Amino acid sequence: MEEKAVALRPREASERRVLASIQLLAKQPQAALSTLQPLLESATPDADTLQLASRAYEDAGDTPRAVSTLRQALLLDPRRTSLYLDFATICFNHQSFQVGVDIITEGLSLQPNDDDLYVARGVLYVQLAQYDKAEADFEKAYALNPKQSLSIAAQGLTAVQASDLDHALVAIQEKLQKKPNDPLLLYLQADVLSQKGIDPGTPDFALALRSAKSAANLQPSLSSAHTVLAKLYMQTGQYAEAIAQCRKALEIDPQDQSALYHLIQALRKSGQQKEIPELLQRLAKLREEAAQQERERYRYKLFVEDSPAPSRQP
Repeated sequence: MEEKAVALRPREASERRVLASIQLLAKQPQAALSTLQPLLESATPDADTLQLASRAYEDAGDTPRAVSTLRQALLLDPRRTSLYLDFATICFNHQSFQVGVDIITEGLSLQPNDDDLYVARGVLYVQLAQYDKAEADFEKAYALNPKQSLSIAAQGLTAVQASDLDHALVAIQEKLQKKPNDPLLLYLQADVLSQKGIDPGTPDFALALRSAKSAANLQPSLSSAHTVLAKLYMQTGQYAEAIAQCRKALEIDPQDQSALYHLIQALRKSGQQKEIPELLQRLAKLREEAAQQERERYRYKLFVEDSPAPSRQP
C-alpha cells in the first residue's frame, strides 16, 4: 500500500517517511535509504528525514554516514532530545563512550532539565567506570522526573490526573473505603503520598509508611510495594531496612529500575561500596534496554503520526 502511495505521489515527503519507517521496522535499511534518497537530495532536507536516514545508515553498517547525517539534523533542530539520544546509542554500540558523553553534555547545555539526557550520560559514564558521575546523573534524572518510578498499575490509575496528585489521592482513598485491604490500592496510596514530598514525622508520612507495609504484607509478590517502602525507609535513615526491601523487590522483579536505584543509594549511604559498581552497570544496562525499546516505539509513532488519513470515497 505505502509503495503505491509513494509511486502515486513521489514528491510527498510524509509518504516517503512513512514507507521508510515501515522499512526500518522490517529491518530493511537499504530500502529505507532508497525511499528517502529524493528527500535527502533536496536543497532543504528536514530533521525528521535526516534522523530516519541516520538510523538507516547505522542499521546498514555505515556509521560515518549515520553520524554526519545526525550532525546535519542537529544543526537544524539543536534542541531535539531524540537526536542526542541517537548519538548516545551509536557511541554506546561502538564503545566511543567519551564522545557520547561530550555530545550529551552539549545537549544538556541547551536542555538542562531533560531527564532522558541525564540518564543517557549516566549510562555512558558507567561504561567509563566513572561511577560517581554516573550516580550523580541518575540521581539528577530521578530528581527531575520521579514519576519514572511509577509502576504500570500506578500509571493506569493516575494517568488522567498525572499532574494533580491530590485528585489522584482522593480517587485512591475513595476506592480504599470500599476495599480497605486491597494491596494494590494501599501501595498506590503510599506511592502517591511519597510523590507529594512528604516529610518524616508528619501524618501523611506515617500513613504512607503504614500503607506500604500493609501492601507488602498482604501481597509479598507486589514488588512495587517493597520499592516504595524502601524509598520511605531511606527518608528516615533506615538504610538496612531499605536495602532489605530493595533486595526483595529485585528478587520478584529483576527489571525494577527504581528498586535498583534505591539499593545503590542505600548501600552508598550505609558505607557499603563494594556492590555499587556492578549495580550501576546493571542499572545502565536496564536503562539502555529501555531506551532501545523507546526508540522502537518512536519509529512506530513516527510511522503512525506521519501516515496520511485514509481518503473517503463519496
